[in-house]
Amino acid sequence: MKADDDSLRQVGRWPWPRPRFAQLTDELTKAGANRIFFDVSFFGPTNGSDDLQFAAALKRSGRVVIAANTRAGTRSGESEADTTLPVLAAAAQLGSISWRYNYRNAVIEVPYAAKTANSVIPSFSVLLSGRPPRLNGSFTPDYSLDPESIPSISAAQVLRGNFNPARVRGKDVVIGGTSHIMGDEIFIPGTGRMAGVYAQIIAAETLKSGRPINAGWFPLFFVALAASGLVLRLRTSAHQGAMLGSCAVAIFVGATVAESHLLYLDVTPGLFVLLVVGFVLGWRRYRTRGLVNPMSNLPNLNSLRQYKQGRDQALVGARILNYEEIVASLPSDQERQLVDQIAARLNVGSPDRILFQGDGGIFAWF
Repeated sequence: MKADDDSLRQVGRWPWPRPRFAQLTDELTKAGANRIFFDVSFFGPTNGSDDLQFAAALKRSGRVVIAANTRAGTRSGESEADTTLPVLAAAAQLGSISWRYNYRNAVIEVPYAAKTANSVIPSFSVLLSGRPPRLNGSFTPDYSLDPESIPSISAAQVLRGNFNPARVRGKDVVIGGTSHIMGDEIFIPGTGRMAGVYAQIIAAETLKSGRPINAGWFPLFFVALAASGLVLRLRTSAHQGAMLGSCAVAIFVGATVAESHLLYLDVTPGLFVLLVVGFVLGWRRYRTRGLVNPMSNLPNLNSLRQYKQGRDQALVGARILNYEEIVASLPSDQERQLVDQIAARLNVGSPDRILFQGDGGIFAWF
């Protein structure tokens, strides 16, 4: 149920007086709602009679969960005592709405429960899912769920009493602010900025589908390292580039398929490894461009001119007679084998010798 712009125009600015929340509680209870979840923080006292009126409505209903904030600050935050008004906390069940954000203000981890100095408060999403609460651990919401598919009703309709009770009968109703004026917005990957209540529902639906497992960054990091080892063993840059590209695609596809089965893998470190390897290979290729024979990968005569270590050494040159005629008689893919055989014979007795290859069967070495 949305506290939207229409509701604000009818009731007034947020936060509303607590008798309005009491009215919502009574109307939804009378309509037969299974459970009522307030994704609203009720900090401290307001008017004493208003607070007691809302507490009385919570007790009459006996099926209400209200939000409790147990963490604050950046990153994963710091634990803090729940500040929900005690008279309201005693009249309803508490559900923790604390979670962990990333730099885009997207929820990346939802704890199963929050520990305070005096108690353990189950997560709002865990209670909504109906799953047994757990004391430790967290999970990642499945953002393949479309928030637009979540049925909704305006709080203004409920307050006016002109809604169809069948829409809420036997169902869990989550009440939250959806107007951008309230400022309670987060980033939903694949959708954009939406009210935080949608993330609570998405997290609950994730738990209903099964138990999410966060495998972290190491599996795909290891895959990227293994693929990089294979890439470095390939001899041609075309094969190296194809291998790196295929591995990157495989990491993305694998992570997507795993996520559809509630297994979450962090792709960033693995892709970083592939990016570094690709950059190094590309830099080496750039440095050797024009200095290496593209067919044999032997340094060419341009490289010989820049070889400073050989300036004080004797240079030996050799030319293979009829080289071009020999190559012309061979299949196109066997010239490389011919050059390998020539290089092997020229390196007999000096396996560390650097051979330079020119055109027309010319070879040189120091």
